[in-house]
Amino acid sequence: MNFKKIVLSVIVLLIANNVLAAGRYDDENEDFRDHNSDHSSGTGLGFAMSGALEFGGDKVATVLYTDGSTQSVNAGQGVTLSVGGHYRLDSMPLDIMATVGYKYVTTKASNANIYIGRVVPALEVSYYFTDSWWTGIGPVWHLNNEFRGGALVQNLKFDPAMGINIQGGWKFLALSYTNINYKDQFKNKYDASNVGLLVVGRF
Repeated sequence: MNFKKIVLSVIVLLIANNVLAAGRYDDENEDFRDHNSDHSSGTGLGFAMSGALEFGGDKVATVLYTDGSTQSVNAGQGVTLSVGGHYRLDSMPLDIMATVGYKYVTTKASNANIYIGRVVPALEVSYYFTDSWWTGIGPVWHLNNEFRGGALVQNLKFDPAMGINIQGGWKFLALSYTNINYKDQFKNKYDASNVGLLVVGRF
C-alpha cells in the first residue's frame, strides 16, 4: 500500500471514528459538547490562513548533480501557503472557507533555479463533529502552473487544473489528500495527486 492510500485510509478512519463519537458524546466531556451558540468555538465571518507540506505525483524531471546524485521534481510536491476567509454557521456545525495560495517546490541546485510554481485557489466546506474534530472537502484549482528548468531542463507549461481535496483534522492540524491531474503544452499528462500535512488557522 503506497503512502497516499495510507493517508486517505487514515482520513476515512478519522471521519468514521468521529461520526460514531459524535453520536455518543458525554455532556460532561468538553471535547464532545453540543454545537449551539452558547458552546460554539466561534461563529460568523473570520480570517483564515494555512500552510501545507505536500508529497506525491508523477516525476516531471530528474536533476543530475556533478557529485553523481539525482533529485526528482514531482508534480504533486511542494509547500503551499494560503490566506483567505471563512464563515462558521451558527445553526449547524459547518464552516465554509475560501483561500488563495501559492504552491512551490524547488531543488538544491546552486547554478540554476529549477522549480514548479502554481497559484492555488480553494473552496472548502468543513463539518465539525465536535469543537475539535472536523473533516472538509472541496474543489481546488492550480493556475499559472509551470515547471522552470533553468538552463538544465526544458520548461513546461501546464494547463489550468481542477481537483478535489479532502481533509481530516484535529483543531489546527490535519491530513489531506488531493486528487488532481496536469497536462503540459505537449499534451503529456501527469498525476499531480498528493498527500499533505497541514496547519490551518481560522480566526
